[in-house]
Amino acid sequence: MGFSIGDVVAVYGHKAHIRYVGPLPPNPFGKKQKVSQTGFGVEFSDRKLGDNDGSVDGKQYFKCKLGMGLFVTENRARPYDEKDCSATQLQAAWRSYRARQAFQDAAAFNFWNELDAFEEKDALVKNRDVGTPTLNTIKKQIHEQSMVDTLEETNERDQASYLAVPGTDANRGSAPPRSRRRSSTRRSFGRSSVDASSISAENIPDDYAGPRVKWPITREFCLDLVDHYRDNPDVPLPRKYALELIMAIADHYRETMKGAVVEVEIPKKGGSRLVLVGDTHGQLNDVLWIFYKFGPPSATNVYLFNGDIADRGRYAVEIFMMLFAFKLQCPSSVVINRGNHESADMNEVYGFAQEVRQKYGGFMYQKFQEVFHLLPLCVVMEKRVFVVHGGLCRKDNVTLQHIDRLNRQRPCPACPHSFEDTLMFDLLWSDPQHESGRGWSTRGADCIAFGPDITDAFLTKNNLEVCIRSHQVTAKQPPRYAN
Repeated sequence: MGFSIGDVVAVYGHKAHIRYVGPLPPNPFGKKQKVSQTGFGVEFSDRKLGDNDGSVDGKQYFKCKLGMGLFVTENRARPYDEKDCSATQLQAAWRSYRARQAFQDAAAFNFWNELDAFEEKDALVKNRDVGTPTLNTIKKQIHEQSMVDTLEETNERDQASYLAVPGTDANRGSAPPRSRRRSSTRRSFGRSSVDASSISAENIPDDYAGPRVKWPITREFCLDLVDHYRDNPDVPLPRKYALELIMAIADHYRETMKGAVVEVEIPKKGGSRLVLVGDTHGQLNDVLWIFYKFGPPSATNVYLFNGDIADRGRYAVEIFMMLFAFKLQCPSSVVINRGNHESADMNEVYGFAQEVRQKYGGFMYQKFQEVFHLLPLCVVMEKRVFVVHGGLCRKDNVTLQHIDRLNRQRPCPACPHSFEDTLMFDLLWSDPQHESGRGWSTRGADCIAFGPDITDAFLTKNNLEVCIRSHQVTAKQPPRYAN
C-alpha cells in the first residue's frame, strides 16, 4: 500500500492523516460494490471535508469528529506536498467555477428558448385568431363600400343624363350631388402624404459625413458603408439613399427571380467559398465581426443569409442596407433567404416595424415588406444541398417544383389550410425532431416537427443529399438529424 496508520497524506488536495488501513466498509461511497476493496480511512486536519466520524452502519473503524472522516480507495491518497495540494485546490476551484458557469449558461439558454417559443406562439395565435380575421373584415368592408360608391356614382350619372335637355348644360341649375356615405373613411385609405417622389426630392443633411450613393453601386461604396456602420452605427443612411437601395433591390428580384427556389453554385476558383449565416436578428456587431473574420462579400466569397435578419436587435435596417448594397454591386456575392421574421405580423411584435418607422417612417416600412415578399423561400446549392430557414412540410411527396411554383409574394399565411399555404408556412416555421414521423412543435399554433425519416424521404425524392436550416439557436455546434 505504501502508507501506514499515522502517515500524513493528501486526499483531493487536502491534508489528512491515515487512521485506518484495510478492507473498506460495505457501500462507503453510496453505491453498491461488486467486490471488496482495500483502502484507507482518513481524518482531515482542518476542515469538515468528510462524511462520517470513523463509523459506517454502526461499526466503528476509527474515531474522529463528525464530518472529519472519510473512506477512500488506495489511489486517492498521495504523499502530502503543500504546493501540490495548493495546485490541486486551484484546479478544483476552477473546474467548479466552470461547471457553475456551464450550468448557468445552459439554464439561461433553455429559459430564453422557452420564452422565445412562447412569444412566437403567442404572436402566431394572435395573428391567426385576431389579426387576420380583423384584416379580412376591414378589406371586405372597404370592398363593399367601394361597390356602393361605384353604384351611387353610376346612378348619379344616369340621373343627370336622364334630366338633361338636349342642347343645354346638364349641370346648369341642378342641385349639387349628395355626398356619399363614409366618404371621409374612404379618403383615409388614399395616398399617403409621403411617397417615393417626395423622399427622392429630400436633401441630404448637411451634417451627414457618411458614404453617398452613386449609380452604379461600386465596391468602394459597399466597403465604405461597412466602415460607416462600424464607426457610426447610430447614424443611419439618409432616407433618400435607403429608398434608392430598397427600390433597386426590389427591381432586381422582380427581374431575376420568377420562382421561390434559387439555385446557387459555389465559385470554382481557388480559395472560393460560401459562408452560411443564420438568424442575425438585428445584431450588427455580429455581422461586422463575420465580415472581419471571413472577409466581405464578393464573387469568390459568397454569403448566404438564411433568414431572420429582422427583429429583436436594433440594427436590422443597417444589416439589410449592407447586404442590398453588396448584392446590387455583385449579385452573386449575397443570397438572402426569407425567414419567418421577414413578415409584417412578426415585425409588429418583435421590433423591426418600430425600428424602421423611427429611422425612416411608415412608407419605408411598407417598402421593406415588398422586398420581403420577393425573397426566395429556399436555396439549392450545387444541386445537392437544400437550405431553408424553417424546415420541411407536413405533406408527403413534396418536390422542388411544388416549392418553386408557390406564390411567395405575400405575407406568410396565418392558417395553413390549402396545400400552397401549408407548404409556405412549414418552410418558414417547422422544426426537426429526433423521433420518426411528424409531430407538433413546441412553438404551437399549427407549427409541426418532422423526423429523420421525413428528411430522408424529401432528399431522396428530390435527388438531394443534405438539408441545412436555421430557425433555432443551438448552445454549441449545430445538431445533426438523420445523419
